[in-house]
Amino acid sequence: MRDVERARAANGSRVVVLGDSFAEGWGVEDHQRMTNILETRTKIPHLNFGTAGNFGTTQAYILYEKLASRFDHDAVIWMILPANDFADDTPTASRLEEGARWRPYLVRNNKSDTYDVVYPAGGFEKATRWAIFRRNISLEFWMTARAYYYYRGLFDWLSHESEVTRTPSTKTPSNYFDFNDEQFGRLAFAARKIRQAAGDRRIMVVTIPRSADIMRSNEEGKLSPLNRRITQLSKELVFDHIDLLASIRRDKWDKYYIPCDGHWTYQGNLFAANHLYQTQYYNSVRSGVKK
Repeated sequence: MRDVERARAANGSRVVVLGDSFAEGWGVEDHQRMTNILETRTKIPHLNFGTAGNFGTTQAYILYEKLASRFDHDAVIWMILPANDFADDTPTASRLEEGARWRPYLVRNNKSDTYDVVYPAGGFEKATRWAIFRRNISLEFWMTARAYYYYRGLFDWLSHESEVTRTPSTKTPSNYFDFNDEQFGRLAFAARKIRQAAGDRRIMVVTIPRSADIMRSNEEGKLSPLNRRITQLSKELVFDHIDLLASIRRDKWDKYYIPCDGHWTYQGNLFAANHLYQTQYYNSVRSGVKK
């Protein structure tokens, strides 16, 4: 992980952080990341397990269950990026075929009314051998290969999405508003698995908006359906939900995003750290009594 060396055992408090490139700190120096800012303020180690590169909610729960939970900690921050987490977790045919990138997907099991963790066909070794050619050779040296895999993946995803009911909209696309039940079902399943693995530890789920989400929220002038559904889920599973969209849309938010790719600037990381610092967990840290 992009972090300092951490021992599994610890005498004091520690926080485990899950998420994608926003958690990892893409585009900023280590000391400018949200987790480093919080660690400096609180003197509590924040173990950053953020992973860039098509990393969704399914991978976050498996990473926590299999690895991060082995490290002593008393709280979990789970950062969700609706802009791409739903798409990253979609188990399309090309993503599950033999030789596809080796990563897990949640596939609904209609018999048991739950989800199964499914990996691409053919096993890890075949996927790895194919990746040597596809990723290290073809995609690095041939733009034709890049275009082929991009449009094939896009077509596959759109074909899958067409099978799911989605309300048409002429407004700015945003997965805070445009997600469907199947997508949220996978997110909710991952949340239940993280809660199960975390036991009685405090969990803080942070939903992160991008610029399109802010524009759509201003067009709608109301809380998003995603906010309502995660808030409802938080009551069922007993976790804190920090939605940064409601606060950021009232601010001068351009400064929070890197213009060339939309990740957080230092100011964006600082904005998020300031909001988490006001939560009940960090209030109890400052008072010396954690609940």
